[in-house]
Amino acid sequence: MGLTILTPTYNRAEMLKNVYNSLLKQTDFSFQWLVIDDGSKDDTAAIMQQIIDQHQASFSIEYYKKENGGKHTALNYAHPYIRFDWVTVLDSDDTLVERMVDTINKITNEYQNDQEIGWFAYLRGYTNDKPMGPEYQKNYDRTNYVAYMNNGRKGEVLDIYRTSVFKNYPYPQYTDERFVSESYLNIRAAVYGKYKMITVNDILYLADYQEGGYTKEGRKLQLSSPKGHADLWAPVCFKGFSLKQSIKGTWLHIAYALMGKQTVKEIINNHDQKWFVLLNIPFGYMIQIIWKKKYQM
Repeated sequence: MGLTILTPTYNRAEMLKNVYNSLLKQTDFSFQWLVIDDGSKDDTAAIMQQIIDQHQASFSIEYYKKENGGKHTALNYAHPYIRFDWVTVLDSDDTLVERMVDTINKITNEYQNDQEIGWFAYLRGYTNDKPMGPEYQKNYDRTNYVAYMNNGRKGEVLDIYRTSVFKNYPYPQYTDERFVSESYLNIRAAVYGKYKMITVNDILYLADYQEGGYTKEGRKLQLSSPKGHADLWAPVCFKGFSLKQSIKGTWLHIAYALMGKQTVKEIINNHDQKWFVLLNIPFGYMIQIIWKKKYQM
């Protein structure tokens, strides 16, 4: 039991002490802080060594540095170093509320043997009482990510993954791409693993997005990594999603694949739902044209 708090970081040395201080304020120290440095060029290594040298609290700290490849590659790199049964991602410019670990350890202990549950989705907030988006319609709802997407859920959330689920669905890595949205894991775990999630209307994560961070970049950042995002949307063409969501997913899958230099023949042949993809090729083409014009690509 216990929780691994995973922090992927790149050139955020000045923020890591704030993260560490928020961890020192936790009311339960039954966790591991795992920091994966994605090839930082600043003094991240020196700052982390200072933190480790002065660390006296009972939670463990592990720091590893890799070549730069993007946040998703840092999450993949972390797999062999995760020590506990549950894992969550804490970005280097954010903090946790003081009761976060205690709250998570209690709920994961309750559901430890319920293997159908792949993760818990808590709220992120600007403050302790101001969530980043609407609350869930149902508190402690046992649902799945397919229904979650079909209902058009918006807003930033904090996912607490069962470690086996987190490891079973690694992010795709391409040498010329640096970003894949974290929902890649959630979609695949729901579609292929049939895992369910529990939504909780409780803010445990406080976000303070910095200039140059991933969240502020939006679509342009996703278009810089079209192959990975074509992979992300491919399963949304499958049965189980609403017709509206399937059409959206197929259009985005085609558009990203075209941006990634795939041919129409390759897009169709590499997909299980060939007829559905074929029917939607013109719409994917139109989205690609709009993106190229809008983002001057």
